[in-house]
Parts: sequence; C-alpha cells; structure tokens
Amino acid sequence: MVSLLEGCGLSLTLGKRQVIDQVSISLTQGQLTGIIGCNGAGKSSLLGLLSGYRQPQAGEVFLGGSALTQLTLAERAKRLAFLPQGQAVHWPLSVERVVALGRLPHSSGMKLGAEDLAAVNQAMTWTNVSHLAARNVNALSGGERGRVLLARALATQTPVMLADEPLAGLDPGCQLRLMDVLRGLANDGMSIALVMHDIGLATRYCDRLCLLHQGCLLAEGSPESVLTENNLARAFGIKAWHGVIDNRRCLVPITATASG
Repeated sequence: MVSLLEGCGLSLTLGKRQVIDQVSISLTQGQLTGIIGCNGAGKSSLLGLLSGYRQPQAGEVFLGGSALTQLTLAERAKRLAFLPQGQAVHWPLSVERVVALGRLPHSSGMKLGAEDLAAVNQAMTWTNVSHLAARNVNALSGGERGRVLLARALATQTPVMLADEPLAGLDPGCQLRLMDVLRGLANDGMSIALVMHDIGLATRYCDRLCLLHQGCLLAEGSPESVLTENNLARAFGIKAWHGVIDNRRCLVPITATASG
C-alpha cells in the first residue's frame, strides 16, 4: 500500500505537559483510519501535527514523500484537507459559498468553473446540505453547520483528509450516512483519518485504528487487534461486547471497570 501521509517520532509539549510522546503513524492510500482514545489522550494534538497546524518539538511529517515543512501552503492545500474540531464561521456567508471555499486551492479567485461547481454540489449532496445552499451558515444548527464544514473539506478533493470529530453533534442517522460516504471515498483511493469517540462506529467502518493513551501510541492495526479486552480496560476503563451483524463488525460498551 502507498503511504500518503507519515508522521515519524512526533512529540509535542504544551506548557509543562507532554501531550504527544514519540508517536509514529502512517496513513495509506485507500484506507479509513480512526484515531481513538479517551479525553486528553492526545488525539486532536496528533491531528494538528499531521496537518501542519502545530509544529512538533521532535519528529517530522511527510506528505507524499516530501517533508511537510518544505511544501508551500498552496502545495499542502491541494494535497491535504484538514477539518479542525469545532471550527467557527466568522462571516455571514451562504452555505454554498462556505463549501465553495474548499475550491480555493484549485482556482485563482472566487469565480468557479464547471469542475469546481461539480465538486461543490457533490460535497453538499454527500453531507445532505444541498437544501440549505442559500441559507446563512450562522443561522444553522450546530449539527447542520458541522456538515457544511465537512462538505467544504470534501469539496477540496485532496488525496488525504484529516477530520477532528466530524460526527460530533450529529444524530445517529447522519452519522451512519456520513460514515458510509467516507467509507466509499476510502474505497475509491482516498486516505482519511478521523478522530472519533464512538468506538462502535470506528469498529464498524475503519480499516485501521490508532489507539492513543496518555500521549503514546498504545496500539495500532485492525479494529480486532486494537480493541482487545486489555486495551479497552487500560485506555477507556470499559468492557465491551464484540460481534458481527450483517457481516459487519460490532462493538458495544457494556460496563465501566475500575481502571482506565
């Protein structure tokens, strides 16, 4: 498999706390990767390092074989889409205009060509916000706005996408539909990494999981190999039921344990 984004020996200290400690991770073409762990494990910090939003104290990130620090912002934007957690929109723009911002890396101005318009419309369809196209984005609910921002990232049509909790605040139906879309995009060759709290959805949809614990990479690999009884107890303090329904892996947290 082709590695599209690679973080090697990444470390990050914020204040006096080391939030990422010598973590290495590789995102390969055609895979959906879930970055999981309890609150404060370092998930958002790791995604910030991989995107270039934060700079590591140690280690380096490579995008398509090139050091991220050696690429211009324009080059990064054409190859990597990043959706931070809880991103706000500070201008009274329509939904369609916000999604169209995802095409800026591919155009010289705000005038969109046929390819750009097709990408915007497709992204709005994927995230089920086409009917909101003319609405002011700041007049939407939190869940609707989150779907618009995800559409903006998808409209960029980059080979790699990093998204920090894109399912937060969404109802179960929306979560399943969006995960179906992201699963399909990975099947088509995109490399996607998501910070996720729902380990049931992560089990069902992801090819690989990266389990963080206290800033370190506790385990990585297939959901079956990562979400073992010992790892679930250590990282989350839970026991869970594992099974298969309709040929899909399933995991349901059952009880809290004394550890975690």
